[in-house]
Amino acid sequence: MQQNKFRKTVVAILAPMIFLVSFANCFGKFAIVKKVYEINDSFNIGSGLLAKLIKTLVMYFPFSILYGIGFFFDLILFNLIEFWSGSNPVGYNEYDENGKYVKTYEENGKKLLLSYSDFGKRLDIQLEKEGDYQNLIVFRAEPGKFFAQKNGKLEEVVISSETVGSKTILKMAEQGKLKSSRVVDTKTLTDLEAKLVSDSL
Repeated sequence: MQQNKFRKTVVAILAPMIFLVSFANCFGKFAIVKKVYEINDSFNIGSGLLAKLIKTLVMYFPFSILYGIGFFFDLILFNLIEFWSGSNPVGYNEYDENGKYVKTYEENGKKLLLSYSDFGKRLDIQLEKEGDYQNLIVFRAEPGKFFAQKNGKLEEVVISSETVGSKTILKMAEQGKLKSSRVVDTKTLTDLEAKLVSDSL
């Protein structure tokens, strides 16, 4: 009887210690929870208060179940794998611990620098050609919109395109005024778009 109590006491002390040692410093990127959040955040039905209400209702059911399952697997399995191996098998491996990722493309004297931040919520695009720089900012929450930073403020930039034969004319306007235009090969533009989409997934 005495030995049985001693055994239970040892197990009661060792179990939390083993749990703490096995999970200590196993904080990871919680990739599944972030993916569930991104899907939940993508529900844009209506605008203003209606959109927020729908996102909240969808979050309560069925997403609350998905958040719970995702959190469980992230905490118990994937963050532990990430801690010991250095990479998470379900994603966000290209980002550093601060949520930043930089990708560079170079071709024919042109350089395109893509700087993702906050795990892809913001994308800073810098195009360099013959010492001339063009900077644009894109937000995941505002698809199809481009912004430029002017005097510490973000201003929307309208980019339109027109295809003529094998060439595409890109026009960039700020506040209704044409700022620049470029003629590019349509195939090159299509290839670049495909590359950007595959890199951001």
